[in-house]
Amino acid sequence: MATQMVGRFHPDQHILHGTHKIMVAGSLDPDVDQMVAGDRVTIEVTKLSQNGHIVACHRTFTIHNPEEQLNWEMEVSASHFAAGMADGAATATLERTGDKFSWTAPANPNPNPPPDPTPRLQIVQD
Repeated sequence: MATQMVGRFHPDQHILHGTHKIMVAGSLDPDVDQMVAGDRVTIEVTKLSQNGHIVACHRTFTIHNPEEQLNWEMEVSASHFAAGMADGAATATLERTGDKFSWTAPANPNPNPPPDPTPRLQIVQD
């Protein structure tokens, strides 16, 4: 049975004060039926885009308790980004099985059916 994870971006992504870096953050709900403490998950932000500029980053995290949400964050260099709206896409891969799950923000850009209420990402200056 494939692992089922639920990933989300936090609505606000922060530009680190005095830098050209963004702290990309979100959460991952582990699959309590398929994951165990100590499992490692690689989260890859495959696309953070704003005004035609795209950056990506990845980091591996350890699941300490599969019944708890994993809050994740990582820095990405983004010299052409500014405060304002952005779009994102990410994947989470469970290393032990290779099972992969992906998500986007906005969650459903297709207007038919109506878009998911998940907003675009907001990049804010700290």
